[in-house]
Amino acid sequence: MMKTAKRFVALAVAAVSLSVSAVMPAGVLAADDNEACIFSYSVSFVDSSTGKNVENINARICKREYDKSSADYYVGDDIIVAEWNSSDYPTFTTDTFINDMDRFEYRVYVDELPDGYISFNEGQVDIGLTFNEKLEGNHYFVVKLDRGDPLVPNDFPLSGEFSLDIKVLDKETNSPVDDVQCELYRDDTGEVLASWNTSDTELIHVEGLKYECVTRKLGQQRGNIEYYIRAISYPENYNIYPIRDFDERYMCGSSILEFINGSKLERTLYLIKKDSSYEEQFSERIVTTTSPTHQWNVTDPSTTTTIEATTVTVVESKLKGDANLDGKATIADAVAILQHIANRDRYALLPQGMINADIDGEGGVTANDARALQVMDAEGHISFEE
Repeated sequence: MMKTAKRFVALAVAAVSLSVSAVMPAGVLAADDNEACIFSYSVSFVDSSTGKNVENINARICKREYDKSSADYYVGDDIIVAEWNSSDYPTFTTDTFINDMDRFEYRVYVDELPDGYISFNEGQVDIGLTFNEKLEGNHYFVVKLDRGDPLVPNDFPLSGEFSLDIKVLDKETNSPVDDVQCELYRDDTGEVLASWNTSDTELIHVEGLKYECVTRKLGQQRGNIEYYIRAISYPENYNIYPIRDFDERYMCGSSILEFINGSKLERTLYLIKKDSSYEEQFSERIVTTTSPTHQWNVTDPSTTTTIEATTVTVVESKLKGDANLDGKATIADAVAILQHIANRDRYALLPQGMINADIDGEGGVTANDARALQVMDAEGHISFEE
């Protein structure tokens, strides 16, 4: 059978991603900024445990024009540069490219991996090809594939509905705080979906919320609908925790990871007393909500029904991986790490959270720390030594 590969004439930009091993062979030289940089790519897909090539992968390289000054960043759609099958080309080498680093981004895509294979807990491959400097020559990318089930299955819906339970607690005592006037709102529209006072209810239940994500790709914060809680008023002896210059706190919606374990989410807004000498006290406490709670239906906000309160166990610890300081290392911490990387001002981690989040011990919080949590979660457990 004749081997075939589709190649297209295009300008390209060199790039590298954490998802691959990039090998710079002898003869790769840095190019003068005033000169054209001529180079090519070689790409192969290998089994991470055996090192052998993985067959029957339909791959492509695409380019997309971008404009840093544009609010949308990208201009136009992907343009295919090359397509091939790994059975025909265990190592595929592109034609020679001339870069234009100010206009184009280049990526390698695989829409569906062979049965049993995943790439960083994904059933697809989306690898950026961008270097920090111009390098002439051939650049060899080894895409390592693991065996297992994708953390976010290819058929997991990108949009849907969910419910949200919210409590307002004293960070030090884990007890309810009275007389806090709260609003839950959509960040994109500013629409207020629920308004309540904690003197009337210790827990608010909101139904009919919608999530909408652009991609299933891990590490890409692409949620179109984010939800925040706003404390309009609260007792004078309290501050919102963690202390910021604003009284809004993120609740959910920025990542598809938040919904893969079910459509019922729980979130807590913490307050801390101004005169508190509170330091992270690492103990386990049980909080029982004894007063009635209210159920809100977003599709009909005027309708409320009373539901039974529940007992909640809250654990706080200096646990490795516990980035959000909720006392346990879960996939929610991977979300918190990725949010922090994407926007350090809006999703800042507390000092202890930064320490806990440095899972690989390399110093600093990176996407590798989030991936470590994702890998363990996909294997069915997240476990660290205290």
